This record gives sequence, C-alpha cells and structure tokens, in this order.
Amino acid sequence: MQKLPETSALAKAALTIPEFVEHFSVSRAALYKQWRAGGGPPRVKVGSRTLIPTSAAMRWLDKQIQP
Repeated sequence: MQKLPETSALAKAALTIPEFVEHFSVSRAALYKQWRAGGGPPRVKVGSRTLIPTSAAMRWLDKQIQP
C-alpha cells in the first residue's frame, strides 16, 4: 500500500496552534500573549479545536514585517 505524500501545513486551509507556532517560529506563550492583548492572527473555534486560517496567518505575518 502506497503512503500518501505528506503536505506542508501551509498548504492547508487552516493551521492548528502547534502547526502555526512551528511554521512561524513563534512561541505558544507569545501567541497567547498577543491574543490577550487583542492582536495576533485571527482564529476560529471548530468544536473544541482552535484553528488559524492560513490566509489570516499570512496577513498577520505581513503586518509583522518592519519597513
């Protein structure tokens, strides 16, 4: 039986918190601190899971870049 090729987490429509912190090199604590302060990438709750839409994560990353 062939194994399906693994896809990058960034190719997904949404990222879990562990995927986000791994791929964007942000600590979990820093992410939660940003959310508490009213910032950070937008998130959605799906059942008991918190997901960050990939498009929102990329917009958040663009805003982090200092000119």
